[in-house]
Amino acid sequence: MQRALHRLGAEESLGRLVNLAPRFACQALELDRAMLLHISGNNIVSGTAWAAGDLVAAADFARFLRAAHPQLTSCPPEFEAVQRRLPILVTNAQNRDDVYRPLVHAARSEAYAVAPMIRGDRVIGLLHADRFPVVDRQLDVLDRDLLWTFATGLADLIDRAAGRGLHSSPELAPELEPVEDAAPTSPASGPLSLLTSREHEVLALLAEGSSNATIAGRLVISEATVKSHVRHILRKLRAANRTEAVIRYQTLVAGATAAISS
Repeated sequence: MQRALHRLGAEESLGRLVNLAPRFACQALELDRAMLLHISGNNIVSGTAWAAGDLVAAADFARFLRAAHPQLTSCPPEFEAVQRRLPILVTNAQNRDDVYRPLVHAARSEAYAVAPMIRGDRVIGLLHADRFPVVDRQLDVLDRDLLWTFATGLADLIDRAAGRGLHSSPELAPELEPVEDAAPTSPASGPLSLLTSREHEVLALLAEGSSNATIAGRLVISEATVKSHVRHILRKLRAANRTEAVIRYQTLVAGATAAISS
């Protein structure tokens, strides 16, 4: 861990330091996925991510966070970590209501840890990590505490970098690589316009984390029909799986909302 933090501390760009942090956390702590979430008031405003062996998934998660801007109060474990300034271990995540369901279900996390990054008297970010897929070792309290130790060291590096003038803003504001589309997509155009009204209903329920059986019960259709709708949704959104479809849906809806309000 100290070696990873030392290498991050050698970075001359604060933006690069922040972008590399999730990857270094995974490598140092033997985790598979990590996200660095940036906090502004009651909002998670953006994030950088690393998913071992899946750069596309990492970019999708970062894009999802930038588009969704979830409020901390809608993310109980993260909110608790900020309020108590202590790390949190979330287990049985798929069956809990006190989590940010769109992200947890899209990521298919069974368990994850979240650790606050404290600079002075403020929590400036959260380090979020898990193992996926879980093969032979579940996430435990030791992983949670090691993640907190890494997050504490990372916050110190950011503080030192800001003190050296590597970034003009006193806030944590990394130079993220842009991944948004060139122009905002409205609901009346783009991929979502290809969906039927029933497919929109199915996709919205998928985004809530509903199973095929739950969707069938809610819409009063058979599970076979649900599966057929899901196949059509994946094809129209050019998504490889349900997770990717949900992330694209959340991103497109958030982008359309922002375009309408601007």
